[in-house]
Amino acid sequence: MAKIITDLLNKRRNRTSADCEDSISSPEHKKTRTMKKLSEEDEIWMALNMSETVARKLEEILKKLQKLDVKEASVKNIEVKLKTLKSAQTFWRRILRISKTMRTSQAPR
Repeated sequence: MAKIITDLLNKRRNRTSADCEDSISSPEHKKTRTMKKLSEEDEIWMALNMSETVARKLEEILKKLQKLDVKEASVKNIEVKLKTLKSAQTFWRRILRISKTMRTSQAPR
């Protein structure tokens, strides 16, 4: 992995624009800048720092997912309560219908 990081950094440093020859060239002191090679220890530290950053971001994602789980559970609980209320509403409507029917049938003619 350290070699890959070094190769990527070197490619980035050596990258030139396709239009470079057509445009005004950059100053010589910029062209002759020496590239500092990273030591193996530096590469290890870079990789370690990257892994720590990724670990922190994963922890943040997990926390957000846990919050979503709590919200999902709340929504499911609300759905259950709504179904219960709807069943109760249907029940009471039937009771009212029956009582109206009984009143009309018992009314004196």
